[in-house]
Amino acid sequence: MSTPNPRPPVLVLSSEEREVLNRFDDIAATILVLQREGFSSRSNESLMDNFTRHTTLLFGGIMSANQRIDPMELAFFNHMVRGHFSLPQFEAQLRRYQRGKNLEDWVDWVPEYLDTLVAFDRLRDTGTADSLLQTLQALGEVCIRMDGDEHPRQKAFMARHLQSLQKHLTRVRQQQHRSQEATAPPLERMAPRQIHTTGPVQINAGELPFCARTLEGILTDIDGLIGLAPVKEEVRNLSNMLRISALRRQQDLPVPPLSHHLVFTGNPGTGKTTIARRMAEIYTSLGVLSQGQLIEVDRSGLVAGYMGQTALKTREVIEQALGGILFVDEAYALAGESGQDFGREAIETLLKAMEDHRENLVVIVAGYADEMKHFIQTNPGLRSRFKRFIHFPDYQGQELALILKHLFSQHHFVLSPEAETFAQKACERLYQRRGEHFGNGRTMRNIFEQTLSFQAGRLVALEAPDREALSQIDVRDLIAGFKAVLNGF
Repeated sequence: MSTPNPRPPVLVLSSEEREVLNRFDDIAATILVLQREGFSSRSNESLMDNFTRHTTLLFGGIMSANQRIDPMELAFFNHMVRGHFSLPQFEAQLRRYQRGKNLEDWVDWVPEYLDTLVAFDRLRDTGTADSLLQTLQALGEVCIRMDGDEHPRQKAFMARHLQSLQKHLTRVRQQQHRSQEATAPPLERMAPRQIHTTGPVQINAGELPFCARTLEGILTDIDGLIGLAPVKEEVRNLSNMLRISALRRQQDLPVPPLSHHLVFTGNPGTGKTTIARRMAEIYTSLGVLSQGQLIEVDRSGLVAGYMGQTALKTREVIEQALGGILFVDEAYALAGESGQDFGREAIETLLKAMEDHRENLVVIVAGYADEMKHFIQTNPGLRSRFKRFIHFPDYQGQELALILKHLFSQHHFVLSPEAETFAQKACERLYQRRGEHFGNGRTMRNIFEQTLSFQAGRLVALEAPDREALSQIDVRDLIAGFKAVLNGF
């Protein structure tokens, strides 16, 4: 009997950590654009393949430096590269990139694409190469913190490698400054005659080689989310239908028409936006969409204040969403009670775009269950296009406690035994007493933030709080956090 694969750990990142990840995405996008525009490197690999190998070897070396790869570290790497490696898969990939050498043998390696970034920086007077080093250091520090044990060997591996890269940058720039005939690869051999890298960069899903996501990988990611059992079942059923349709199309069999537009119903903080992002990946992996981006708006993002402006504003948003998903949160707000409400103009513009671009646009509308059912019934066009509803139930007490615990542990806070017991009981009580429009995960984040505020107020009175004191959440902090968010709790 086979053993089921363990669920991947839940990753909760701070806004600062997400900002670093965004910078990594920007650098990857720049490298991809350079490759598209004809830049090359001294390596036989493409720029993106070289970048991929470098990133994998660097973080593989960091994670392996203390003789074990922690599940949380691997989860962070997967999140960073939008991958879905299991531990055996990652280790196999790492061995391929090591090319028979030990990881320690790669610590001083300078990847060839770095010279291309230096050349591009010189050509355009930008600082991409420096930004790369700063971003890799910040990401490495986050990765090292993932398991709660900042091992000196991990820090040493990262520091030595980044030092090698910095020395190389300094040497190349000094050579370029002394002579136009620098030993770094000449610009004319690395860059095309004309480049067009100004303006926004459009990266399509799957273009980054280590970011490609299989359908099963995406579904496994969804399965690892806390709660949402009925949602997971609905998503898998829809994925199965899409997969069979794709197979029938490959065999030249007729494919029944299937609407891809969805209605998500449920309270705030139940994961609707998260699942919408995964649906964009699913649709892209199965060829339903060409790009896979998610554009999220509410009424204010579609409706303007004057007659005629709403249609223009809505069309601009639709243009951004073509090839991906347009996610309209609190969509019921578009159906105003007045016949003169500009929201109705947005609805009509949206319906026309859904017809004109039915092969390359998916729309997901979301909001409270009763309001969304009423919204769909207000317009025959909505009724005909939105036929599939997915309801997101409130998180149960134990699931709320798990979300709260992950928020603390991910930021390296430890609940005292009394605080953990209180959290379990308080979340169960909160679930039993929840209101009609309960905030779910959003409420847990508010409690988390308020608790940290009360912990800080308690610790500031101490002369020199030690590491343990700075990390521990006392039951008094947590009680105060609950009371601050939930009046009368």
